[in-house]
Amino acid sequence: MTEITWLHIADLHFRSRESLDEHNRQIVLEALWEDIERQIKTLGKPDFIVFTGDIAYYGKKSEYEAVKQHFLVPLLANTGVPKNRLFIVPGNHDVNWKEIDEPRQAAMRGLITEDSTRTRDAIYKFLSNSEDLPHYFRPQKDFWTFFRDFMGDILPIDSDTYYYTFEFSCKGYNLGILGLNSAWMSGYFKDDQGKVQDQGNLFLSELQVSQAIKRTKDATLRIALLHHPLEWISDFDNNSVRLLQRNCPIVLRGHLHRAEIEKKSLFAGDVTVVPAGAIYESRDGHNGYQFVVLNLRTGKGRVHFRCYNERGPEGPEWVSDVMITGDEYKGVFPFKIPPIKKSTTKDKSILPDCVPVVVITMSAAEARLFFEENQDHLELKGLDTNTILQQYNSTRSSWRPFGPQNGTIEEILRGFVKKREFSRGETKFKVEFEFYTEEFFSDDPLVRDGVFKNLKTEGCLFIIDGLALLNDKIRSRLQGTIGGAKTLAFFVITPIDPLQSILNVQLSKIAESSFSIFSHDYKNELSPHSSLYIGNQVELQRHIRNSLQELDLPTRWTPYWEQAYEQQGIVSHGYKDVLTP
Repeated sequence: MTEITWLHIADLHFRSRESLDEHNRQIVLEALWEDIERQIKTLGKPDFIVFTGDIAYYGKKSEYEAVKQHFLVPLLANTGVPKNRLFIVPGNHDVNWKEIDEPRQAAMRGLITEDSTRTRDAIYKFLSNSEDLPHYFRPQKDFWTFFRDFMGDILPIDSDTYYYTFEFSCKGYNLGILGLNSAWMSGYFKDDQGKVQDQGNLFLSELQVSQAIKRTKDATLRIALLHHPLEWISDFDNNSVRLLQRNCPIVLRGHLHRAEIEKKSLFAGDVTVVPAGAIYESRDGHNGYQFVVLNLRTGKGRVHFRCYNERGPEGPEWVSDVMITGDEYKGVFPFKIPPIKKSTTKDKSILPDCVPVVVITMSAAEARLFFEENQDHLELKGLDTNTILQQYNSTRSSWRPFGPQNGTIEEILRGFVKKREFSRGETKFKVEFEFYTEEFFSDDPLVRDGVFKNLKTEGCLFIIDGLALLNDKIRSRLQGTIGGAKTLAFFVITPIDPLQSILNVQLSKIAESSFSIFSHDYKNELSPHSSLYIGNQVELQRHIRNSLQELDLPTRWTPYWEQAYEQQGIVSHGYKDVLTP
């Protein structure tokens, strides 16, 4: 299979707390999730997602906190795409223009002179001075802080970095993503009426483009992401534009809120520019997004344009965007790039595969209430309840299962797999844990239901607080989620000596009746599927290593396992018959 598919979105303009806008946006997005699910059934699950700028409106921290919870998490949940296949670049709305004070404006505008050579060299020196960049890039600070926090170790970005690259293997081809920053000079030039005048005053810079190309030297296909049209880049920066066009057959962008494929012919080859419409301009605006399918062997691709229709026969809906393509193409427009050669180097994922993880535990408030209400009933007299309570914190993700002096569960798991290789036979692989704990316990049905659906169909590693299984509310949510799911692994951590406490007898009964996968696993043997009594970090790491290697979780938890069953005519209900590609 040589076809790859990606989902292209831009210009969400997410505002944090404006009730009317929030209501209208929610109507549009609810219809969007339904349409994406339909498109996936027809076109297949996207291999990656691209968001080419303007994820926020004012570039403020509060907007990014809201967009993570109300857009990005549901987006990943509804597509089943892991976080390390989501690529976001900043737009002009991701620049907080209020941070552009007079000294900063004078310094940035001072880089530009009437002499193109002096301007080019001044910008090169400016961007090479990493010590000063955090100060001058302060208007983009909240965007990059959000980016680092959300992506974590998947796409590490230093404080002085303003772009990124990513290489990964897909269908036997090494793809290189260039996440470029076209907005770092946005807002510094204004017209006579005081309106921001970005067109013709933006810079990519030779330094940014050349370094991004060098960092993706092993890629057989480079795809460049930026927010602005190339025509908006200053004439003084033509060299960087030409360099980009020579090395990237595909350029994806946003900004103009209109999606029209542009084909540019150059001496060094052709480049195809694919703009995205605005995913949310307004409820009555021309909202759009697209699925792109590309056959790498032939170079033939097609863009499936989608647009929002407020007046569908059954209510708001998304439909084929014939306004963009015309009736002849019915919302699907073809394009072609030169055929791509398969990788001659060893097939590899330069960054780890993601394994989804949910931590089932209590918050500090839930734990205190639980102990107060159940201490006598659960015969906890043999436990140091004060010490155990110190393991719990305000969020479930900060649970410290092996004592308050040790790390949180996320820190322990991330530390275990960081820079570590696992092996299954002759195959070596790396792992990155992707946590869905907060989403699993979310009260937002869009977030919660999307996560539930994907954990059932694509698998998950559950790290369970044994005491939390005795909490009726938490146990009910877990049972309701995993019913009918097969591609799961469970590890229960308990602070209680199983040979001395009656509490673990209750845990055993609950586990056996609630989760049949535990029925064979009350011995001290290592099981790749589950383990009930884990009491320290070393033991937990042994079980996880065994699970990753024996079950080969990153391979087995792929979006295509059900398709593989169907294609091979296999009827399966568990791990043993899962196909290894």
